Amino acid sequence: IRLTKGKIRGWAKPKRPPLLSGLPGGRIYYQPKGVVGIMGAWNYPVMLVLSPLIGALAAGNHVM
Repeated sequence: IRLTKGKIRGWAKPKRPPLLSGLPGGRIYYQPKGVVGIMGAWNYPVMLVLSPLIGALAAGNHVM
């Protein structure tokens, strides 16, 4: 969780597209998907579900 909190500003800021993309003045804006479903086994370690959960919440999504 600490790593995600420390890196979220860098991940979320707008980026410039590659030079060969044909969009010299463009920007890439990252937006949340809305609702994210995460499926995990009921009898397996919680960390397998917790890792994608933290990333989805940090990106601004709702998680089911």
